[in-house]
Amino acid sequence: MTNRLQYGFALALLLCAGVLYAEEATKPALFDAVLVSEGDSKIQAVKVVRECNGMGLADALNLVKSIPKTVKAGVTKEEGEKIIKVFEPNHAKVELRDAKNAVVTKSAEAPVVSGKFAVVLKTVKNKIQAIVIAREMTGLGLADAKKLVESAPVTLKDGLTKDEAEKFKRKLEAVESEAEVKESGK
Repeated sequence: MTNRLQYGFALALLLCAGVLYAEEATKPALFDAVLVSEGDSKIQAVKVVRECNGMGLADALNLVKSIPKTVKAGVTKEEGEKIIKVFEPNHAKVELRDAKNAVVTKSAEAPVVSGKFAVVLKTVKNKIQAIVIAREMTGLGLADAKKLVESAPVTLKDGLTKDEAEKFKRKLEAVESEAEVKESGK
């Protein structure tokens, strides 16, 4: 009789384990959306973090400053992919990680290699106006900006967004200087 009881008890345990396993298998897998890079603009990253999870400004800013950090926990794969897409226009990198912290899905690589640009001053006709613009771009003092402009062709500023670089190029061309915008590192 003892063997029958042990056998019956073991069978009941196996059935319970099977039911629990089946219930666990039908649950959708949950992931954490982790911000690993803020992208082109910290301000835009903060806005998107606030939009994704309703955080206040200070909390969202602290999250972006302490990258890598979980933006939203316990999301389905579909929700996570939507979060990734929201961050993509800013070239921010978001990864979906499973319970073991393994990367399941991540943001696509941006088509632009660096996303940063440099303004190169080639020739100068109006030195005084070019120095004023160089000071505005670089924050240099008068003497340093003068030396920089006089050493044309020279890179005036590197690490700018495309729009910023184009703006400074137009300003330099407006004062009869020749300038070009190049991708950083090229």
